[in-house]
Parts: sequence; C-alpha cells; structure tokens
Amino acid sequence: PWAPLLCTVLVTDNTISLPSLRFALNWLFISAIAGFESINFGVRGFFGKPVVIALKGNDYRYHSLKGDIHGFNNEYLIAIESYKKGIELNPKSYWNYSAIGYMYGILNDESKEKNPLYDEQSEKYFLQSIKINPTPRHQDIYQLGKLYFDQKKLTDAISYLTQSINIKPTDEAYFYRAISNGFSGNNYEAIADFTSSINLTDDIGKKALSYYFRAIGKGQIGDTSGYCDDLKQANILDPSDGRYIDNENCN
Repeated sequence: PWAPLLCTVLVTDNTISLPSLRFALNWLFISAIAGFESINFGVRGFFGKPVVIALKGNDYRYHSLKGDIHGFNNEYLIAIESYKKGIELNPKSYWNYSAIGYMYGILNDESKEKNPLYDEQSEKYFLQSIKINPTPRHQDIYQLGKLYFDQKKLTDAISYLTQSINIKPTDEAYFYRAISNGFSGNNYEAIADFTSSINLTDDIGKKALSYYFRAIGKGQIGDTSGYCDDLKQANILDPSDGRYIDNENCN
C-alpha cells in the first residue's frame, strides 16, 4: 500500500528498523517503538520537508508493517499472526494474504522435512490474494505455480506459471514450466520454454542448466545434433558439471 516509498535502515536504542521490499522511489524511515504500541513514519519528500505519520494498533497497515518487521527478523509464525490481524481489520488487504503465503513457504523451505500443512496454508493464502486483488501480482501466481510444481501437480503448475508469464515473463517461470512440460511429455513446448529461460537470465549456472535440460528435450524428439550442441554449450558455461559431457553420443 506504500509502493511509492523506499525504506532505509535505522538502528537506535529500543528501536527496530529494517528494509522492506514493499517500498520504492522515495525515502521512508520506519521506527517501530519497543512493544509495537505504535509505528511512526518520518517521511522526507523530494523537497526535504519531513512528514510524520503515526499508525496505531487499530490500523491494518500497522499490523502489516509489524508483520514485515517480524518477517525480516525470521520470526515467521509471529509475522503470520500480525498479517492475520491486518486481514481482520481489512479483509481486502490482499498483500497481507500474499505475505502469509510467503511466510508459510519460507517455513517449509527452512524445515528439515516438508510440512504438508505449510503447503496447504501457503496455497490457501496465495489463492485468496489473487482472488481479491484487482490486478493479481505475477509473483503470487508464480509462487502458486512453483508450489504445484514441487507437489508434482504438473497441470496446475503449467496453468499458473503460464498466467505468471502472461503478466511478466521471467526466466524462473519459463524454467519451471519447461520442466513441467518435459515431465508431461510436451517436449516441443519444453524446448521453447528452456530457450526463453536461457534468453532471459544472465546467471551462468542457470543458463548451463537450461541448455542441459533443453538438450534432453531435443534428445527426446530425435534431434541428436541439437542435443550435442546444447550439451557442448552447457559444458562451456559450466565445465565443472559432469552431466554436461556425453562422450558416447557426442564427439
């Protein structure tokens, strides 16, 4: 809700302050008073004139920011409760649903064993965020697609990753849709998606991996020359990975 603002870090006695990706383009100084009874903003506009905004516990934005603070301190379960309180005060605050989805996803990523409950909750809150947001965020849709990919629900994964790509094409969305297509036997679609992923990323490791998987796709359709060419390119980018060498089929 404060998208036009950019948060910076302040650290003072009895004060918690931290950066949030929610803000951009201006300077926002967040001071969260110990006990979180209120949150005060000191905002400096383009002309340097300070403006002070105070948020109290009956303001849904207060609980949203409180959730951000706990989240950045790795207190994910406490953050979730703060976001839920924000939802109680404003059921249409889709960003709180989205944030809860991310928190449950992080909890699962950091768990030694996957917790199906975390996946279930993450799915629930991302779906609700998408449902009530007039212009759904591609990040939320991508996260759902990735969640379904991890669960091997390939049809759902392809559907949501496609929706994400239609809003904003990213190398990650193309990469996971490519693998989903490959496992689904859609080899030509997988090859096309890996090509898009290669073109969109500057990360050498990701490029090499996409070339490798595209090689597998080309092998599946009988394109031996393309298979060997892609393996060669992957090996050039990352010679440390032995998977990228096939001396038996490629000279």
